[in-house]
Amino acid sequence: MPLKWYTKAAESGNSRAMYRLGIMYYSGVGVQRDYNKAAEWLTKGANSGYTLSMNRLGYMHLKGKGIPVDYGVALKWF
Repeated sequence: MPLKWYTKAAESGNSRAMYRLGIMYYSGVGVQRDYNKAAEWLTKGANSGYTLSMNRLGYMHLKGKGIPVDYGVALKWF
């Protein structure tokens, strides 16, 4: 149920919902784990200025979770 509402809110531009969707896909809570979808939603949230999205996206680049390790990009988001 939360997936439906978070998706609806995120698609309407809600940056917190973008973050929550990213975390859901990252951790596999309520959805099948999908690092690509996590990175997609976290990038949208980060680009809208949501700091928690920026931090998690930096971590994903630092650790290579679903995306290539890139310290420069990680530093940008941190």
